[in-house]
Amino acid sequence: MVDPFGSEEFRFGRANEIWPNLFEFVKNEHLGAWPDDPFDPEEGTYRAAVLGATFVLISLGDDGVLNTEAHVLERAIRDGTVARKARILWSYSPTNGSGSPGDVFRVSY
Repeated sequence: MVDPFGSEEFRFGRANEIWPNLFEFVKNEHLGAWPDDPFDPEEGTYRAAVLGATFVLISLGDDGVLNTEAHVLERAIRDGTVARKARILWSYSPTNGSGSPGDVFRVSY
């Protein structure tokens, strides 16, 4: 079984493709499969990026559009600015609503 974390190879895509065997590692009786992103017009799973011990889960947010690109996300993870950029540049703002980029991030180091 391959460990889904710790690789220095940047991976980006749908969460279920990035971590196809995650639920063999994470035993959770309430969550047995990836939930779909409720804002994804294609009704797919959340987007994800992983590099080393850092992982990012992304919901498209209420505009239904991914507001960052893989190479930008990879650079932000590598230079340690992903949490700041996810919070300031790409994220949904409840006070700015439709004028904000719209994505919802969960960043973990």
